[in-house]
Amino acid sequence: MTVVEAIEMVLSQSQEGMTIQEIYQQICAQDLYQFKAKNPSNIVRSALRRHCLGLDFPTSSSTKHFQIVRAKRGKTTYKRMDGSKPAARRMVPRPGREKLPEAVKHSAYADHWEKEKVHYDADLFDE
Repeated sequence: MTVVEAIEMVLSQSQEGMTIQEIYQQICAQDLYQFKAKNPSNIVRSALRRHCLGLDFPTSSSTKHFQIVRAKRGKTTYKRMDGSKPAARRMVPRPGREKLPEAVKHSAYADHWEKEKVHYDADLFDE
């Protein structure tokens, strides 16, 4: 079981949503996932934010499983998205944001290398 699946399972048992710490405590109590980190609640926080509707950043996932419900006792509360099949939760990327910056750089480098390779091969046969 992945940490995202464990979070989904815990949140499916809650009607009103839970904070990151509450989710982490329930995962440990039900022995759903074995954390191997110094600060395991950060693993839960990271997974929630990557798969949370409305939070879009370069490393976020295009598949959204969770949503922010409200602030509870000064902390953000998360809830599992209701009634959505995984395929329906797939978000359409915004134009120009289909690729990560690293992928854009890699594509530009590969294109440049292909152009240089053609020139280099042509120079060999000009003799």
